Amino acid sequence: MMKKLLCFFIVIFLSACSSSNSGQENPADDMDQPDKASKETVQSGLNQLGFEALSGLDKDEDGNLFISPVSIWTALNMAYHGAGGETKEEMAEVLGIENIDSDALLAANHNLLVNQTEDNEELELYLANAIWFREDMEIESAYQEMMETSYLAQIEPLTTEDAINDWVAEQTNDRIDKMIDEISPNLILFLLNAVYFQGDWTYPFDESLTEDQKFHLADGSTIETPTMVLYEEELNYAENDDVQVVSLPYEEEETIQMQIFLPNEDTSFADFQEDFSLEKWQEWTEDMEKQTGTVFLPSFTLEYESELNDLFIDLGMEQAFAPDQANFSNMFTSIEDKGAYIDEIYHKTFIYVNEEGTEAAGATSVSIEETAAIIQDTFQMEIDRPFLFTITNTEENIILFMGSIEQPVNESG
Repeated sequence: MMKKLLCFFIVIFLSACSSSNSGQENPADDMDQPDKASKETVQSGLNQLGFEALSGLDKDEDGNLFISPVSIWTALNMAYHGAGGETKEEMAEVLGIENIDSDALLAANHNLLVNQTEDNEELELYLANAIWFREDMEIESAYQEMMETSYLAQIEPLTTEDAINDWVAEQTNDRIDKMIDEISPNLILFLLNAVYFQGDWTYPFDESLTEDQKFHLADGSTIETPTMVLYEEELNYAENDDVQVVSLPYEEEETIQMQIFLPNEDTSFADFQEDFSLEKWQEWTEDMEKQTGTVFLPSFTLEYESELNDLFIDLGMEQAFAPDQANFSNMFTSIEDKGAYIDEIYHKTFIYVNEEGTEAAGATSVSIEETAAIIQDTFQMEIDRPFLFTITNTEENIILFMGSIEQPVNESG
C-alpha cells in the first residue's frame, strides 16, 4: 500500500479493440450488435457511475483514490439481471438503465466486454467475469444463459475461498490476489468481475531525465518525489482558467489514453474535485487539440480498496441490501421473492505508473446471501500538485479507471 500520493485527477480512457486474449472461440460472436441508443445508454450510465464513486467514496489514509468504473458497472449489471420487482427498479434507476429493455442491455454490455479486449506486445487489456454458487441452490436456466452468453462468465460451484482468490489473481497478473477471506454459511452466490490493463506509452519518458522534484500537497506543504519528464512531444492538450488537461496515449494506435486534469495553482483541490463532473470531463477532453509541449509527471504506485454498500444505498439502491425486502427471484429456482439479498459489494484496484507505461487492475465482487482554454504554440505542464486522472477507451468513450492523487508514493511495481 502506498504511503503518500500526489493530488491530481487521472482518467484512463480505453478505446474499442476486437482481438481476444484467450485465443478461444467466443461463444457469443454471433450476438446481435447493439443499436446506437443502447450503446450510449451504457456509455453514459457507466461513466456517470464512475463520477458518483469518485465523489462518494472515502480516500485512503494518504488522500488518494483509484477505481475502475467499468468493473463496478459490469458486476452490478450481472446482479441486476437476477433481481425482480422494486429491487430491480431501484437498481435500474441507480445505473441509469431504466429506459432500456433487457435484450438491448445484454447486447450493449456484451459489446462493451468484447471491445475491451486486446493483447499484443505493447498492450494488454481484458475483462473477465465469474460466478460461484452454492451447490444446493439451483440457478435459473435463463439467468445462467445470460451470464454465460452475454457476460462470458465462468460459472463454478462455491467450494473454497482459495478457488475465488486464485481466479482473481490469475486475471489481474497477481496485482489483486484476495477478494474473499472466508465463505459465510449463508453465502449462496458470489459474482466477480476483474479488469486488467498493461500498456506502454506511445512516447516513453526518458528515464535519464527522472529526478526528485517538489510536489505541493493540498495542505501547502511539499515533498520530494521522483518526477518523469516527457520533452517536447506533440500531445492532445487544453487549458483554461480552471485547468490544464493533457492526454498521454498508449501503443502505436493511441486508442487508450491517460488523461490528466491539473487544477490551476490558485484553485483548491477539494473544490476542484467536488466540481469535477461527467459534463466537465466531456467538455475538457473535447477541447483538446494537438500541441507540442513538455510534461513533468510523478511516477507512482497505488493500491485502493473499499466496500461500496453505502455508496449504492446513498444513490437510492436500498432494497437490494435489505434481507426482508430484496428480490433476487430471477437468479434461483428455489428462492422466493424475498429470500436472497446483497450482503456486500467490494472493490479493489492497483495502478503503477513509470517511464515505460502503466499497469492497472481492478476487481468488483457482489456477495449474495440468503436470509437467515487559451491555446498557446507550445505548453508546459508541471504536475507538481494534486490532480485527477482517467484511463479511457477513446473509441468507445468508456472510463476504465479513474483516480485522485494528492501525494505520490513510489514503490517498485
